[in-house]
Amino acid sequence: VLVDGAHAPGQIELNLEKLNADFYTGNLHKWCFAPRGSAFLWVNKKHRDSLQPLVTSHNYQMDFSLQFFFQGTADHTSYLCTQEALQFHKDCGGMKGIKDHTESLLDWAQQMLCHALGTSILPIPPSLQAPFMRVLRLPEMKGYPVKQESAESIGEQIIKDHNCVVAITCFSGHLWLRISASVYNTREDYLKLKDILLQLKKE
Repeated sequence: VLVDGAHAPGQIELNLEKLNADFYTGNLHKWCFAPRGSAFLWVNKKHRDSLQPLVTSHNYQMDFSLQFFFQGTADHTSYLCTQEALQFHKDCGGMKGIKDHTESLLDWAQQMLCHALGTSILPIPPSLQAPFMRVLRLPEMKGYPVKQESAESIGEQIIKDHNCVVAITCFSGHLWLRISASVYNTREDYLKLKDILLQLKKE
């Protein structure tokens, strides 16, 4: 049994486990104040092993919810905005104009963070350096062993506690932080990140 509960979420109380349908789908943009296109598919546990997303990604054959993590209603907004986005890029000075702003900013931010945290940059040749990104090693943090799960946990904690999005990963026996910059970034952004990381280091 597939229940089309488009208007139910946010409008009536739902207990999907008690309802015990085979499948239940509902929208979140109608009454839950979410953006248009937000929806969910609930699947009874007895069917989950046999259900696969049509489009697979690196979460293939992992946890049921993870497999569907990148799936959702198509949003064409990005396509419709492309022309204006390219014009904005040009108005910012194009590649050279943006790089003139970000290159020195990122070089400063990378060195500033390394000095404050007592760590080092990722040792790569200049030919492998991304124009708008830099990578540095994170220091040891109590409660966060060197593994990918720790990288994800740190990122989640920073988002939750500081409303700041960071890219952290684990490889070569260390946790690494990737910073990036664009025309809207200033030194103050990275100074705030420094304070956040120093606070985490002390905890």
